[in-house]
Amino acid sequence: MSGFSYSRIGSKVLRREGWYHGPTHAHWCPACATMHDFAVEQPFRNGARWTFNGNGDAPSFSPSMNISIGPYSDGTIFRCHYFLTVGRIQYLPDSTHAMAGQTVDCPDVPQEVLIRTRDVTT
Repeated sequence: MSGFSYSRIGSKVLRREGWYHGPTHAHWCPACATMHDFAVEQPFRNGARWTFNGNGDAPSFSPSMNISIGPYSDGTIFRCHYFLTVGRIQYLPDSTHAMAGQTVDCPDVPQEVLIRTRDVTT
């Protein structure tokens, strides 16, 4: 993870510096078991950019996040599409994972992620 620096913005959001997209704000996605990044300060190369309410304990990002990966060799496409509003993740029905159609609390960034990012500052 060298070359990156991380800072905590509350229990649910990390700010990542040195990320290849530029600085981002990231949260843990329980459906994908990974961090998802929002470009807030500058857009991603594809122009995508979100607003953030600044609350790392009850985050809201707008508009929705829509991550698509694929198609794979068998033609499948993985999709995670959701709204994150006031600390609640609303997975939309077009998501292809088991949490599609559910609304859940945004979890804290897991301890194992914080351990891997040894340079996290609070």
